[in-house]
Amino acid sequence: VQMLFQLDRKAEGVALLNDVLVKNPDDHIAMTLLCVEALVAADKETALSWYERLRVLPETRASALTRIQTIYEETFGEPLPESP
Repeated sequence: VQMLFQLDRKAEGVALLNDVLVKNPDDHIAMTLLCVEALVAADKETALSWYERLRVLPETRASALTRIQTIYEETFGEPLPESP
Protein backbone atom coordinates (compact mmCIF):
# COMPACT_ATOMS: atom_id res chain seq x y z
CA VAL A 1 0.00 0.00 0.00
CA GLN A 2 2.73 2.45 0.92
CA MET A 3 4.38 1.75 -2.42
CA LEU A 4 1.19 2.85 -4.19
CA PHE A 5 1.30 6.14 -2.32
CA GLN A 6 4.99 6.57 -3.11
CA LEU A 7 4.29 5.94 -6.79
CA ASP A 8 1.59 8.63 -6.68
CA ARG A 9 -1.12 6.01 -7.16
CA LYS A 10 -3.04 7.35 -4.18
CA ALA A 11 -6.52 6.44 -5.38
CA GLU A 12 -5.48 2.79 -5.65
CA GLY A 13 -3.89 2.89 -2.21
CA VAL A 14 -6.98 4.43 -0.64
CA ALA A 15 -9.22 1.87 -2.37
CA LEU A 16 -7.06 -0.98 -1.08
CA LEU A 17 -7.17 0.38 2.48
CA ASN A 18 -10.94 0.82 2.26
CA ASP A 19 -11.20 -2.82 1.16
CA VAL A 20 -9.22 -3.81 4.25
CA LEU A 21 -11.67 -1.86 6.41
CA VAL A 22 -14.65 -3.60 4.81
CA LYS A 23 -13.19 -6.91 5.97
CA ASN A 24 -11.96 -5.59 9.33
CA PRO A 25 -13.59 -2.27 10.34
CA ASP A 26 -11.24 -1.83 13.32
CA ASP A 27 -7.97 -2.25 11.42
CA HIS A 28 -5.96 0.48 13.11
CA ILE A 29 -3.12 0.28 10.61
CA ALA A 30 -5.40 0.94 7.64
CA MET A 31 -7.09 3.77 9.54
CA THR A 32 -3.72 5.28 10.48
CA LEU A 33 -2.58 5.25 6.85
CA LEU A 34 -5.87 6.78 5.69
CA CYS A 35 -5.60 9.46 8.37
CA VAL A 36 -2.05 10.35 7.34
CA GLU A 37 -3.07 10.41 3.68
CA ALA A 38 -5.91 12.80 4.53
CA LEU A 39 -3.45 15.02 6.38
CA VAL A 40 -1.03 15.01 3.44
CA ALA A 41 -3.95 16.03 1.22
CA ALA A 42 -4.86 18.77 3.78
CA ASP A 43 -8.33 17.22 4.15
CA LYS A 44 -9.01 18.34 7.70
CA GLU A 45 -12.51 16.87 8.04
CA THR A 46 -11.48 13.40 6.88
CA ALA A 47 -8.32 13.43 8.98
CA LEU A 48 -10.28 14.38 12.10
CA SER A 49 -12.81 11.64 11.41
CA TRP A 50 -10.07 8.99 11.16
CA TYR A 51 -8.28 10.39 14.20
CA GLU A 52 -11.41 10.15 16.35
CA ARG A 53 -11.92 6.53 15.31
CA LEU A 54 -8.28 5.70 16.04
CA ARG A 55 -8.28 7.48 19.38
CA VAL A 56 -10.85 5.11 20.89
CA LEU A 57 -9.33 1.86 19.62
CA PRO A 58 -7.25 0.09 22.27
CA GLU A 59 -4.97 -1.31 19.52
CA THR A 60 -3.84 2.15 18.45
CA ARG A 61 -0.40 2.98 19.77
CA ALA A 62 0.14 6.25 21.58
CA SER A 63 3.12 6.91 19.31
CA ALA A 64 0.86 6.74 16.24
CA LEU A 65 -1.54 9.26 17.77
CA THR A 66 1.34 11.55 18.69
CA ARG A 67 2.70 11.38 15.14
CA ILE A 68 -0.75 12.19 13.72
CA GLN A 69 -1.02 15.15 16.10
CA THR A 70 2.37 16.41 14.91
CA ILE A 71 1.47 16.08 11.23
CA TYR A 72 -1.86 17.82 11.89
CA GLU A 73 -0.11 20.75 13.57
CA GLU A 74 2.47 20.98 10.79
CA THR A 75 -0.26 20.87 8.13
CA PHE A 76 -2.84 23.19 9.65
CA GLY A 77 -0.75 25.33 12.01
CA GLU A 78 -2.93 24.51 15.00
CA PRO A 79 -3.29 21.69 17.50
CA LEU A 80 -5.93 19.04 17.08
CA PRO A 81 -9.28 20.14 18.52
CA GLU A 82 -10.20 18.73 21.90
CA SER A 83 -12.16 15.51 21.65
CA PRO A 84 -15.70 15.48 23.03
